[in-house]
Amino acid sequence: MTTVFITNIPAPYRERLHELVGLSVDNYRVIYCASIEQNRDWEFTLGDYQHQFLRSRTLVWKGRTIYLDSNVIAVLNDLKPSVVINGGFSLPGIQSFFWAKWHGKKFVSFSDATTDSEQDLTFAHRLVRKMIYGFSDAFIGASQKTLLLFKSYGATSKNSFQSCLCIDNSRFSACHKPQVERDYDIMLSGQFSARKMINFSAEVILEIHRRNPGIKILLIGDGPDRAYMVEKLSTNKVDFHYAGFVTQDALPEYYGNAKLLFFPSLNDPWGVVANEACAAGTPIMTVSGVGAANELVIHNENGLVLPLNAETWTKEALGILDDQLRWERMSTSASESVQRYNYTSASNGFIDAAHSVESS
Repeated sequence: MTTVFITNIPAPYRERLHELVGLSVDNYRVIYCASIEQNRDWEFTLGDYQHQFLRSRTLVWKGRTIYLDSNVIAVLNDLKPSVVINGGFSLPGIQSFFWAKWHGKKFVSFSDATTDSEQDLTFAHRLVRKMIYGFSDAFIGASQKTLLLFKSYGATSKNSFQSCLCIDNSRFSACHKPQVERDYDIMLSGQFSARKMINFSAEVILEIHRRNPGIKILLIGDGPDRAYMVEKLSTNKVDFHYAGFVTQDALPEYYGNAKLLFFPSLNDPWGVVANEACAAGTPIMTVSGVGAANELVIHNENGLVLPLNAETWTKEALGILDDQLRWERMSTSASESVQRYNYTSASNGFIDAAHSVESS
């Protein structure tokens, strides 16, 4: 029996998962729509598992990559999979759903979305989800919030499985240092965009700087709002270092050199930066709309889950930075709590889902 997983592009934090799934699921193959998309700067080596890339035309619309005229049907006809796992709502993914239903094959839906991240969907988007989820044989969700989303479309506990998003925890924990050895007070990591609320982070940082002029900031990543953040910090004479794009190999050292990670977001389905920070022992400040909030990031244990209020963030950040014992407690808790988010757990979600539909 052949099982295929169809998704947009490879991701560095999923490569080991595919290797492990390939060891337990017969003839497991990953089908990618492309090798990279324009909003990603990842550089990494693909894992040791069966995979291939579709041929298609691409169209970028409102920051999203749309895959047109792909050869996904020809690939599926050639592979003749018994189980199709679909990782999104790209056109090839939707085509794979109809292919599976037409040929009487098992179809499994995978997602990391949450009710919060999908609250602004159009009627057409919801209709597509209702159709595909309504006829899925099983579901794989990245978080408990995703499983609740699936449940709203009719999924049950018996046909739902969790495959957490995770990283190589050991690489980041190797850079775990005590607070006094960390050079930067606050770190931002990822895309500098409106969705990541860069203007809010800038407002909080400037207020912290007003109260503590010695504050030091670390910026990692890029995006349309990068210039705005750099200009704000420069104009107000905030001590900061902009590292730009950082390779996967260099990331752990940066996380281990920061005392706090700021992670506000309008609608982030999960946020692997939370895993990276926790593994390096860096407490996180985030909001409830982030998928990792109240699952990986537990308020006042390994970080803070706060309302979007600049004064609250300012007071809480200064409170943690000024209380070394509290920071060390949160740092230790962060390192411990992320350990259950690992590749064995993640791969088991895929393996159990595939085996469940194969036997049904």
